[in-house]
Amino acid sequence: MPISRLDIPISLGFPKDFDPNTDKIFSQSAANFPPYLVSHINLSDVMSIQSPLDISVHSYSIELTCHSPRSYRNRQLGSFFVQINLYSTTDQLINEHSRLILYPYQSELARIIRTLIFLPLSIFHIDYDRWYLQQILIDRIRNTDQSKRFVERIQLNILPSSFQLDRCSIHFHIRDLTGLVYSFINYPILTGCFATFVLFSTYMTFYLIITGLTWLNQLSKSESCKKKLS
Repeated sequence: MPISRLDIPISLGFPKDFDPNTDKIFSQSAANFPPYLVSHINLSDVMSIQSPLDISVHSYSIELTCHSPRSYRNRQLGSFFVQINLYSTTDQLINEHSRLILYPYQSELARIIRTLIFLPLSIFHIDYDRWYLQQILIDRIRNTDQSKRFVERIQLNILPSSFQLDRCSIHFHIRDLTGLVYSFINYPILTGCFATFVLFSTYMTFYLIITGLTWLNQLSKSESCKKKLS
């Protein structure tokens, strides 16, 4: 059974060559602020429960989901740029794709009204001031090249680095399944109930047929015994 859905939480950080401790004017000028955030994911890492993803048999779509605060900075930026690079187990580039993600627009009047309505939720420490961003980064990816068969390392770059994001994750969804396998993977509870109903109906049908034939056989025997006695 292929991996039908792979969910990977990601943690964003600055490029490895950036060190705020050695940058003397980091706090004085925003020009030295790293231009992008980076996330490196290694599916073969010993700390990961995942393994390299085989993309030679089935095609997958890659989706990015993030929770983003409805902050003033995000409203001013309006969008952020995402670049995803996929590398094989032999450290070869499989796919490189970029996508612009727009921040949902909301007028100031609607924002004020919404804040007043949901403000009581802050008493119970319920965070309501979040956007749920969801975007397909790669619609379909598949590679039959044996040297690039498995996806092992994923690099995600986000620009600008000042855009505020939290609780981000990427999702691999299998695309080309059909029939019962598709139903079982995408709707396991419904498919399980349907399969149980079909098996139970089949069992009861055979049970009633065998019971009916047995009853008719016993009835015919009893009738023949009555005729002999009479």
